[in-house]
Amino acid sequence: QQLKETQRIIAPLKQQNELLKERYSTLKQAHQARIKNGFAQDTFSSKYNSAMMKVKEIARDLSKQEVQSLRNRISSLERKAKSDAEYILDLKQRLIAAAKAAEFRYGEAESKIPRLENELLETRQKMSRMVKNYESKLIRQSKRLDQLQAEEMRTLNVS
Repeated sequence: QQLKETQRIIAPLKQQNELLKERYSTLKQAHQARIKNGFAQDTFSSKYNSAMMKVKEIARDLSKQEVQSLRNRISSLERKAKSDAEYILDLKQRLIAAAKAAEFRYGEAESKIPRLENELLETRQKMSRMVKNYESKLIRQSKRLDQLQAEEMRTLNVS
């Protein structure tokens, strides 16, 4: 009788124990699945972070190269601009010097005009006098020649 009573008390406990075993097994499987998922997520996160770090390094390297390329280009353009500015300044200075020289020569030439006009007038006057002198000499020599020819003709006629 006591055995039956004990079996009656134990039977629900056995059922409860079986249910607890099933629950424990289910919880253990769920826990293991969570652990697997956690490891998988950790592995994914780790690989993702590693890949992102590599992408960041590549992007950083590319940006450094691009920045260096742009700096070199800017430096080249600055040197060219400086060279062009120096060339333009040199051309301006040459132009100013040429303008001053031309202005000076023009001033000299302009100051010589009255003197040259006087010299030209004097030369014209001298030429006019020389022409008159030569004309008068020519006339005298022509008259003298006429006289000599007339004398020669008379001498020929007399002989």
